Amino acid sequence: MDYYRRFLQCLQENEAEQALRYLQNELRKHPKEAEAYFQFGKFHSRHGARVQALGAFQEACRIDPGQDVYRICLGVAHQELQQPEQAIRCYSGRAQDPKVRFNLATALLLAGRYQEGWREYEQRLSIP
Repeated sequence: MDYYRRFLQCLQENEAEQALRYLQNELRKHPKEAEAYFQFGKFHSRHGARVQALGAFQEACRIDPGQDVYRICLGVAHQELQQPEQAIRCYSGRAQDPKVRFNLATALLLAGRYQEGWREYEQRLSIP
């Protein structure tokens, strides 16, 4: 994961374009590395490129469907793109964490599923 160390170093030095190049090179060399797609999605999400983030998270989930963090970030990306039903599907079964339950609540409310949404929204009280 040498690329990851260099990627993080570039981010710390505010060299976003160089960091992105490291990720792109890694994905060209290893197109089946879910973690690289996940980092690519996080990078794009932080920089407001929501559609690119969504695609990267989808690919990470396709390669490694067992990683809850990938699925949760995919849900957040869907939610940011005003796609609440897709977000709800991503969060379902993963809502043990209060923060994920809060995300689920807001997606339910956004989808107009108010009874479920308000019930989940009450979980905000358990977030430290």
